[in-house]
Formats: sequence, C-alpha cells, structure tokens
Amino acid sequence: MEGNSLWITEFTLHKNDANYFRMLYKEIGINVPEEFFIQDPVYACVNNLHDKEKLIEFVKRYSHGNYFLNREEIIGLRKQKVDFGAHSKHHFNIASLNNQELKIQIKQDKQVLEEILDCEITKFAIPFGKIEHYNRNSIQYCAEVGYEQIYHTNPNDVLKKDFIDGID
Repeated sequence: MEGNSLWITEFTLHKNDANYFRMLYKEIGINVPEEFFIQDPVYACVNNLHDKEKLIEFVKRYSHGNYFLNREEIIGLRKQKVDFGAHSKHHFNIASLNNQELKIQIKQDKQVLEEILDCEITKFAIPFGKIEHYNRNSIQYCAEVGYEQIYHTNPNDVLKKDFIDGID
C-alpha cells in the first residue's frame, strides 16, 4: 500500500521479458540453469531468493507505477463494511524467513493496518498459500502476534495443534 511496488505484480507485468529477469537475477545473486529460468522465472526467484532487500530495491527502480490503495481509500472501504486482513509487507515466502524477518513481514504489516483502521486485525492470508510456503515457526509467530484465522490454499485442513504448541 501507499506507493510500495509489490514485486510479484511487477513480475507478472514482466513475465515475457527475459532480459528483465536476467538483470534481476544478476543483481540479486540468483543463479539457476537457463532452462529453469526460462520455464518459470517467478518460481525460480521465489525459491532461490536470499537477499530480499536487493529484490525490493530492484523492483522499485524498474516499477511501472503504483497499484495499491492509499490510507483514505482503505478507510473508505472500511466505512463501507469491507473486512480487512493482512498478507505480509512484501509477499515473501514466510517459511523461508528468520525471526527478525517474520517480525517485519508479519507483525509490522499487522500494526500498520491496525493503526490505519483503528481496529484489531485478526486474519492473515499466507503469501502464495501452498504448504511449502509456511511452517511451524511462521504459523506459531502468526498466532503469537494475534492472528486468529490464517488462510492458505492447501486443500487439506491445517489443524492448530499441528503447528502451535500447547493446543489439543
């Protein structure tokens, strides 16, 4: 929101521009075989990303523009009874984040929304949503910061007791 270019949106806009991804991969230090790179450059980046800050800087530099809601639009939607949840600050694979990165991506995102909307945010949708995109640590952290509902795209039910200590 508020002018932050979401890298996954930029990737979609550049999906047919191999030179964009070659420049990106070179700059952020991702080395994958050419055939894998051509087959699905977004997947290759998501699963090989080590320097997230370099990715954000690259995307901002080559951004097509702003695609996001500003504070006033968010508040206006809330007044129209739209329910909000969080989705992380930069849409990274949360299973790959260390505790410091989880705090930035999950907790700070929640705090910003709560400040704007003046209400508690209790819902979180896992970026990408597949089972390989979350783990015990990330789910435990989501619960610790106050998320009561966590959404994913896994077709099987995910039980709290499988991820959060002390719950039967």
